[in-house]
Formats: sequence, structure tokens, C-alpha cells
Amino acid sequence: MIKRFATAAALLLAACGTNPAPNAASPASGSATTVWQLAPAQLLLRGGYDGILPVSEVLRHGNHGLAGADRLDGEMVLVDGQFYQFLASGQVVQPPSTMRLPFAEVTRWEGGRDVRVQPGLVFPAGMGALAPQVPDTNAFYAVRMEGTWDTLVVRTFRAQTRPYPPLDTATAHQVVDTLVNARGVMVGFRQPPYALPMTLPNYHLHFVTADRSRGGHVLAFRSRDVRMQVSERSEFTVHMPPAPPAP
Repeated sequence: MIKRFATAAALLLAACGTNPAPNAASPASGSATTVWQLAPAQLLLRGGYDGILPVSEVLRHGNHGLAGADRLDGEMVLVDGQFYQFLASGQVVQPPSTMRLPFAEVTRWEGGRDVRVQPGLVFPAGMGALAPQVPDTNAFYAVRMEGTWDTLVVRTFRAQTRPYPPLDTATAHQVVDTLVNARGVMVGFRQPPYALPMTLPNYHLHFVTADRSRGGHVLAFRSRDVRMQVSERSEFTVHMPPAPPAP
């Protein structure tokens, strides 16, 4: 069966309208066939950390995904329609609906097909073992994993100050947390190679523990008892930020 894959970019020439009231998040809508991304990944990699759209607007495009906080003040994950922000202090908070995000990648999650994950699967080096079940296509895969991991390494960031450094410089000062016997939810995407440089390559995953007390961007893991589901996405939409003001 031939599928139609579309890439769309929405250019904003002016700031978006009035901010929503605090904690008045818009109900998620989005599409179960579309990955919606706020800003090209290259913008974030080059130090574009100022927030563009509020959490409430991002939630209109999905209930599953990941993001970075304003000024890179922590990594974020979107699980079952709720964002969690991982602060450098170790706190996990639910951000206000008015907080603006510089980057997000979300979709409407309505379940997926099961992928068998053997105990002891190692990320990232061992993910090739899943290739027969998650084959290379032109599509994106939304990914959700639930269960227990023997070990899991996650990272987050401290808030950055202007002039913002590129992400590889900020990464030199990232806050890394190693979890043992970690139980929780991991969500994200597997991206096709052709989508570079608009997005990040291969698997991009964020994690939050079952008690919502720890988590972040996934750097490494070793699985124990994990259920994995994937669902293909045939469309990829990028919301472009407004042009920076003239000097």
C-alpha cells in the first residue's frame, strides 16, 4: 500500500494572540496521523531557547511527546495529556499553561501495536534488534514504553542565560541522573533519516517514573520487563518561529 507523506511548515510573521489564563490548558486535539513539531531542531541546537508558544497551544496538537522548557530550564515529557518539567534541582513540576516552549514534538496517541522487547535490551546500542518489528520506512513512529528498567540514565538542563550557548556547549553542563530498578513511562519518537535537519535522528525518548518524581531525556537504559508500543505517523508538520527582531 502506498502512503502519502507530507511535510508542512507554518510560518509565523507576528506573535500569536493573547495568552490563555493560568492553568487553562486547551483540550488536546491534534491528529493520530501527524507528528507536530514546534520549531526546527536545528534552531534548538544552535541556542534558540526562548519560548515561542505556550503549553496550552502545544497541547492542542497532541497528548504524547516531549519538549524543552523556556530558556532550556529543564527537559519535559508529555504523558497522557500532561506535561512534566524536570528541573536541575531534581524536582518534577507541572508547568503552567502559559509557559512558552522553544521546542516540542507531539502527536495524538491512541494506542499502537506491540513490539516485543527482550529483557536486557540496551539503548542506544542495541535498538537495532528491534528493526524487524520497527522497520525503516518513510514514516515517523510514535513510541510508548511502560514497565521496569534495570538501569536508566536521564538528563536535564539548568536554565540558560543570554547570550545562549549552542546545545553542545550547554550539554557539557547537563545534569545527569542514574535510576536503578526504575518503573515508569517512556515516550517519544523514532524519526526517519530524511527528516534531518528539521528533527533529531532515530529514537528520541523522554522518561518519567511511575510516581512522577524523576525523569528526563533518555541517554541510556537496560530493560527488564518492558511493554513497548509503536504507531506510524504519515505526516510531519513544523511550526516555524517568527523572525528575530532586527538589531
